[in-house]
Amino acid sequence: MRLNWCVTDKREYLAALAEVGKAVRKIIGNCNIAMACLQISALMEDRTKTRPELSALVAVVAQNPEPDQVRPQIEVPVADGGCMKRVTGIGGIFFKAKDAPALQAWYKRHLGIDVQEWGGTSFTWTDSANKPVGGTTIWSVGPASGDQFAPSQASFMVNYRVEDARLLAKVLQEEGCNVLDKIDESEYGVFAWVIDPEGNKVELWQPPAGQ
Repeated sequence: MRLNWCVTDKREYLAALAEVGKAVRKIIGNCNIAMACLQISALMEDRTKTRPELSALVAVVAQNPEPDQVRPQIEVPVADGGCMKRVTGIGGIFFKAKDAPALQAWYKRHLGIDVQEWGGTSFTWTDSANKPVGGTTIWSVGPASGDQFAPSQASFMVNYRVEDARLLAKVLQEEGCNVLDKIDESEYGVFAWVIDPEGNKVELWQPPAGQ
């Protein structure tokens, strides 16, 4: 959105800028929009000293949009009439290394990551005041010989926190995604997996209740 002011006298306009600003905010509210001022020789109406021109760019998506034009489906309708969010956060980042202990030591020494004996660490979510807000993100480096990312050949896997792993897996399958025919449930939560178009394994994690 852009607002252009056409004025016949720049000095007079600047002298009354405060009054003009109040009038504009009264009409369009406290919107932060781009503005420009143009001094012209005259306006069609003799008594008019200024004329605003407001323009806006409206994006229109075609009936058959290209893939990059499709709006993201952030929520999924559920049976009770509400909506379920798909991804609510990053649960973990896992990757393989040819020499896992050496790479863990590198990250610990140079980036200050507090790598534990199990090969990774847990980052606690905090608010702007650095207070915990009830969530963690796992960071882990494992040996290249592991098969936890199969059938993907990628050296990494991202774990996404979701509200309902089973329902989301079902919805993704209905949407034509490559969902693995496996769902695990344990004291750590519910896990499901999908392969993205680049062949990367994506882990969907529904944390236990209360977490």
